Amino acid sequence: MRLTLSATGPAEGFPVAGCPCAVCSRARRHGIRVGPARLESSGGWAVMVDASVASAASAGSAASAGSAASAGSAASARSAASARSAASARSAASARSAASARSAASARSAASARSAASAGSGALRDSGAPQESGAAHESDVARKSGAAHESGSAHESGAAVGPSAADGVGDAGADDPVAGALSAADDGGQAEPVPDGVERRIGETRFRSLGGGVLLIEAAGSSGNGVLWAPQAGDLDDRILDALDTARSGNPLHTVILGPSNATPPDAGEMPSVACARSLARLRARRLVGEHTRALLVGLGHRETHPARLEACLPVWGAELARAGTVLGELSPGPEPSPGLEPSPGLEPSPGPGPSPAPRVGRVLVLGGSGSGKSAFAEQMLSAAPEVVYLATGPKPVADDEESGADEPGPTEHPEDDEWAARVLKHQQRRPDWWGTLETIDVTQPLASDGRAILLDSVGTWLSGVLDRCGAWDDRPGWKDALDAEIGALLSAWRERRAPLVAVSDEVGWSIVPSTESGRLFRDQLGRLNARLADASEEVHVIVAGRLLRTDA
Repeated sequence: MRLTLSATGPAEGFPVAGCPCAVCSRARRHGIRVGPARLESSGGWAVMVDASVASAASAGSAASAGSAASAGSAASARSAASARSAASARSAASARSAASARSAASARSAASARSAASAGSGALRDSGAPQESGAAHESDVARKSGAAHESGSAHESGAAVGPSAADGVGDAGADDPVAGALSAADDGGQAEPVPDGVERRIGETRFRSLGGGVLLIEAAGSSGNGVLWAPQAGDLDDRILDALDTARSGNPLHTVILGPSNATPPDAGEMPSVACARSLARLRARRLVGEHTRALLVGLGHRETHPARLEACLPVWGAELARAGTVLGELSPGPEPSPGLEPSPGLEPSPGPGPSPAPRVGRVLVLGGSGSGKSAFAEQMLSAAPEVVYLATGPKPVADDEESGADEPGPTEHPEDDEWAARVLKHQQRRPDWWGTLETIDVTQPLASDGRAILLDSVGTWLSGVLDRCGAWDDRPGWKDALDAEIGALLSAWRERRAPLVAVSDEVGWSIVPSTESGRLFRDQLGRLNARLADASEEVHVIVAGRLLRTDA
């Protein structure tokens, strides 16, 4: 049974009708139009963005007609004056307007017409036709698309479309998904919600509702193949993960299709797609995502305001941005995921049986000024890692009534500084709760021996602490030699590290010349250190005003 993503947008479509935001405006300028996410099968069913399922096996309209050469074909009509004919098991008949007609000679080709009354409508429409190699995406990562979508038209799989967000793109109710709804089009196309935890079958396909609009789709009698459909779930909670763990019995999924939740808007500077990355991290921790699992992101609309960041994060997450027309492969009984999965036109083929590339991150240096968003971006890059150590080199806030254990504050203590304490707290609250934290300026040992992903934040505060320890501020004899030794040890550990490392550093050389000797010393030393670390890094990113500027290697 062949599975294809015929549309990849959020429930409200993209761009949102009438939305004046910069992302939607840019999309309109480039002719980008994306309909609500939809997964279709050659077996005659389709899953919509709200987790409802439509089946061609039971059509309810009296005015439909069609013919087919196998049991998987079906005919359906939404209007008394429309008809279609087909010569294969995957063709179907459907129309949305009394004055339009469509015919097809195969399951993958179709022509659609719209009535004059709807020609001027500003609502997004989903034609169901796969986008071409220049397919549009839900964010500016996408290239310009020449394929517009028509929300009400039938798709080439032969599925009779039931009520879903696709019927009301841009409507106010499109943001309210039917959680866990599982419906067959057996009552004139009416949705039939199924409670969480309930299983239903359409032909040889089994659908399990895990709650929160999440479906597990499997071939009946198979444990090797499984597709997780969660286009609006965001960060999967433990209840859903536990149910999925039980259902899969330790078997990794074939494909996971994840999208952000529209329930709560992201914080300033946060990418909605980060919730999908965190779900990937938790799925990897439970071994539900393995090395052969394909990870696809859908439903990214106008809230995804940092396309360059997303593009840089996808290889690190081991995920792909789905395109309309993406072929997932065959969902059929068998102990192993099906090899030979095909990318859509314009996608680079992925090596091996697992079509999504493995998470790729070596040594990454992220530079930026104060308040630029550099730390948030570094955290976003490692959001899909199941284990992360946050190496905090900044001064540790010490409360007034807390004993530091020393006569003088050490380089990692910062007593009686409310502003610094608030800054540290903000960073702590932003990090996932499964990340570990190590507060130290002695970073060479963890860099050399810890095999978990490390986020070092920041090189600037590390250098400040080391300058203090070496006696640079007091011009202590021998401080330069001591500093050179510290920097040499850091560079050696950096160059030898094989596990993922993302480090944050301040770019302080673009401002005014410091008025103090110590300020000029710190600026010059950090500028030289940044250059040496950049030379030893696979990737270097610069953040300016929250925007990513990717540098050449």
